[in-house]
Amino acid sequence: MWLRLMTALVLILTLGLLSSEPAVGQTATPTPIGGGTTAEIVFTSDRTGGREIYVMDVAGDNERRLTNNGARDYYPRWSPDGDEIVFVSNRHGGREIYVMDADGENVRRLTDNNVIDDWPSWSPDGGEIVFVSSRAGGMQIFAMDASDGSDVRRLSSRVTDNFWPVWSPDGRWLAFESTRDDRFGEIYLMDVQTAEVLRVTDFDSTDHIPRWSPDGTRLSLVSTREGFEEIFTVELEAVLQNAPVDDLLQRQSPPGTGLAGSGMHDWSPDGTKMVVGARVEVDRQQGLYDENIYILDLQSGEMTQITDDNLSAMPDWRP
Repeated sequence: MWLRLMTALVLILTLGLLSSEPAVGQTATPTPIGGGTTAEIVFTSDRTGGREIYVMDVAGDNERRLTNNGARDYYPRWSPDGDEIVFVSNRHGGREIYVMDADGENVRRLTDNNVIDDWPSWSPDGGEIVFVSSRAGGMQIFAMDASDGSDVRRLSSRVTDNFWPVWSPDGRWLAFESTRDDRFGEIYLMDVQTAEVLRVTDFDSTDHIPRWSPDGTRLSLVSTREGFEEIFTVELEAVLQNAPVDDLLQRQSPPGTGLAGSGMHDWSPDGTKMVVGARVEVDRQQGLYDENIYILDLQSGEMTQITDDNLSAMPDWRP
């Protein structure tokens, strides 16, 4: 009797140990780096001739292609729960907004018109998607239901050009770029409830691509104020008390990195790193660049390259 019990126990323990290793042909779960249950990056690449969407581990391994058609699929953004991806595509002619599952399945179209719909981003609860559209004159900010594109509402009021809207983690603010006050793009905050707008930057340079830290206490942006496109951050509290805050911006990308027209970036879930799309100049006269994705350590300032096809951009870190 005891011998049978001991034999069974050994068998159970052995099977348990074996089951912890992936079987042949299976893919091991990505190791979390910088927070999150699965450390993955979604991005776009022109490596096959057309712009498609891919996902990879944060170390640059285990790449999987999510879209496969002759159109341009770009600007992918993870949903707050990491289960879906919103993106832009011209697969039906114009620039429209779509959503798909994290594995590329169940693609659904949210916008369907003859205007530009672009730069989508999720609300913190995943219920809405904010985006920019030319449907009302200029590039205006709208929000719509994330499930089917219904209940479209306009959030911006001035006839001007607005870009890159992103919701704050607490849902109160929208950060965005606008040309409403001068020819240069500047960063603004909009109170979603009151529609009050606060100007964050005021400098003779282009400031764009705002992003929120995961805890909502810091705002990052890309600016050409030092000659190259570099990533800067500022505390939200400083913005609310002192805007505009050009003198309070802190550069995060290494000096002289020269993102050269890219700088699309996103924070890691624990706020210690960023994933950055950076273009390195190859031939200025011919306008040739190598574009790859890097991990920026915000403590050391070190940038680690994780793609090498020279055609990858627009990364977003899975929550």
